Amino acid sequence: MAYKLIIIDDEDIIRNGLQNVVDWTSLGFEVAADMQDGRDAIEYIQNNRVDVVITDIKMTYVSGLELARYIFENKPEIQVVIISGYKEFDFAKQAMSYNVSHYLLKPIEYDELVKVFDNVRNQLDREYMDKQRFYHVRSQHAELIPFAQQQFFTDIVMGALQNRSMICDRLKLVGLDIDVEHWRCCILIIRILDMEQFLKSNNHKDLSYIELYSMINREEHGIKYIAIYNEHDRIHVIGTALEVMEEKNFRKSMGMYTNKLMENVKANLNMSISVGINSLYRNLCEMAADAASSDLTSNSNEYERLVVQQKMLLSYIRTGSLEEACNLFTNIINKPKPLDHDMLKNFFSSLFVMIENLLKEIGFDLFSATKGNFNYKKIFDSTNGDEIIPWVKDNLILVIEHIREHEGVSEEQIIAKAKEYIWGAYSKEISLEDVSEHVYLSSGYFSKLFKQYTGENYIDYLIRIRMEKAKELLETTVYKTFVIGEAVGYPNTKYFFRLFKKYTGLTPSEYRNLYSGREIVE
Repeated sequence: MAYKLIIIDDEDIIRNGLQNVVDWTSLGFEVAADMQDGRDAIEYIQNNRVDVVITDIKMTYVSGLELARYIFENKPEIQVVIISGYKEFDFAKQAMSYNVSHYLLKPIEYDELVKVFDNVRNQLDREYMDKQRFYHVRSQHAELIPFAQQQFFTDIVMGALQNRSMICDRLKLVGLDIDVEHWRCCILIIRILDMEQFLKSNNHKDLSYIELYSMINREEHGIKYIAIYNEHDRIHVIGTALEVMEEKNFRKSMGMYTNKLMENVKANLNMSISVGINSLYRNLCEMAADAASSDLTSNSNEYERLVVQQKMLLSYIRTGSLEEACNLFTNIINKPKPLDHDMLKNFFSSLFVMIENLLKEIGFDLFSATKGNFNYKKIFDSTNGDEIIPWVKDNLILVIEHIREHEGVSEEQIIAKAKEYIWGAYSKEISLEDVSEHVYLSSGYFSKLFKQYTGENYIDYLIRIRMEKAKELLETTVYKTFVIGEAVGYPNTKYFFRLFKKYTGLTPSEYRNLYSGREIVE
């Protein structure tokens, strides 16, 4: 790939020499244009792709410094190399303030110029690779979003997500902006009325299902619909309002959607379907709370076991436990009742979303950890487990090996991440399990690792930071001691007093009177 270069100098001999004497092709550049003044260069840059500018510093109308400033403010991706016969430091200092990459003095040494443009090309190559990687990750993420949203709502109706904060966190992750308290939602059941005929007459029923799902998954009249999974002739669909709606308006919008859907399915797939409301909720939190008693959770115990196994698998991956991870993976796949292929795809895609987040937290990325081998599209396009399971396992092994290669750094980052989480949540009820889950570890392994790196166990560490914060508040505020107790995570005042006295040898009031410089009567 040749980078586009323009040359600007008001001296013909220098401009022509730079263009004709230097072997730009071998350096990885193509001279796209040359001109005499920065004014012409700005006009050219506005209308053409330019990667590098090499410019004289002093010209008639627009100087090289003014050109550099324009590029800095408007086209910062362009690299600027300034050449000048002036040795004054002020020029160089001003050039650096405009992010000029190199500053060459006339007469230009050929070897020096080659060295400078080798550096420029290497920088451009790095930026190009970074952009390609960014676009690659972004396109994969865009492909993943529908599957991640489907998995999110499946987790809701299966009872795996009931905590409001967890629901809100997952909503952000899957790119949904939903008010979980004020926007209505529902569960619809779509039934294929002539299922046996459909199975007999469709040699490519998978494609028909894909087309059917594409008709279901859409926004209509202020409601977003997502098909989450199917059971033989029934498809379960979540509908969630995208604004505040009265129940009668919500039902009216659903009615228009279902009538249109039935017509489209009949016209395009020659299938007859019925659509019924399974459940109607005031908001997403109500749906989550009701999941335990919903008809959809007939397999909830099996689903919950799968969620637990997934967390354990992540813990093994996080700690680089290769053999344990491979054994658990095999057990999940080869369970007495094998997962159907749709559930396999959901399981694998959600697993790698969590692995990707895990790797980001410790400074790695999924693309590098799998040596460029992993691609979500491989999961989405798979048609059977025999095809995809070995490939998934190979990528899990690559991730684990990558983590093991950086084991020391990884463990330090685990503890740093855990401490950051504790400091942000110490005022609430926060258990060892909460923290260990936040860093993708089993509670037993995390407890051992935390003691190894901090020299104290988790509960002692939590008490210490709470007590130190309580001491600070007692010294610097006039809040009542029971308010301070609640602020540091102890709503039970007697328990707070007992812990504080054990930690400091004083009651909160005694400590305040001694160290705040004022006596406060409570």
